Amino acid sequence: MPTNLRSITKIKLIYIPASMINSLLKAYHSDPLAGHFGIRRTYYKLKNKYWWPDMKQSITQFIKSCLPCQQYNVSRSKRPGVLCPIETPTGPFQLIGIDYCG
Repeated sequence: MPTNLRSITKIKLIYIPASMINSLLKAYHSDPLAGHFGIRRTYYKLKNKYWWPDMKQSITQFIKSCLPCQQYNVSRSKRPGVLCPIETPTGPFQLIGIDYCG
């Protein structure tokens, strides 16, 4: 018995013609119930059901051209700004601090 069962398991995938790729990507990425997930998660949702040539490349290109994703996804690589020192107050109630959450 083979130790690697993945090598003998064949998964049947649906071939997507070029004319239907864009509508499928809209359904899996841009639909209100789809969630505008990133490249990796969208590819993971599609790879077990569908196949087309250069699948990952077309998913990447579609998501990078998605306007809502570009507007609302903040770059997480930005470094925070430099903190400015606060002068020590010389008397009571010269500086009042409030912790704001929410």
